[in-house]
Amino acid sequence: LHLNVGGTKMAVLRRTLTSHSESMLAAKFSGRWDDSLEKDKDGDFFIDQEFELFEPMINYLRNEANGAGYSIYSPCFEDKPVKTIHLYRMIEYYGMTQAIFPSELKLLNGSMSNVEVLGKLEVDAREWSSFQISLCGHSRPIKSYEVTLG
Repeated sequence: LHLNVGGTKMAVLRRTLTSHSESMLAAKFSGRWDDSLEKDKDGDFFIDQEFELFEPMINYLRNEANGAGYSIYSPCFEDKPVKTIHLYRMIEYYGMTQAIFPSELKLLNGSMSNVEVLGKLEVDAREWSSFQISLCGHSRPIKSYEVTLG
């Protein structure tokens, strides 16, 4: 697909944009909405984001797709904290937070025989258990979480 990101042209495979099917990015570029998405004068999909923010997200997805078994580091701008905040906002907007800044639950107290793992951040514990949210390959702080009892 040909994209115009904030005035800068780039090309990316549809499968890269849709690699995390639960995200808004994947829904937007699934092909279903191509006729209704905004395009520039050349017919390229227009994305109203800063290229400097969007490109690291796409490169992360490209590297992830390569699957060479190497660690893939989540994007950030270590020397530009305000830019990093804008990057986090954009990644959240596209529903890519868990894909790019993954976290997982680790059992601290309790028995795994009484826990059903439903996803990386979702468990069904049949008795009182303690879990820790662990960051996977990044240092982005977790600002909030939700616990449902019952």
